[in-house]
Amino acid sequence: MDSPVPLGTLVEVGQEAEVSVNFKAPIKVGEYTSAWQMANAKGIPFGKAIFVKIIVK
Repeated sequence: MDSPVPLGTLVEVGQEAEVSVNFKAPIKVGEYTSAWQMANAKGIPFGKAIFVKIIVK
């Protein structure tokens, strides 16, 4: 698991924020899954996790 990265801006209850992630495909052939979940300033996760599946052929 990687370290959390702060958004850099306060998002109030009911507000929306855009988040993006850059991915680099692994060198080895295979299927890879990455899971992401938002957390508050105290590190408590909320909402549903987002899963990204990368297939390298």
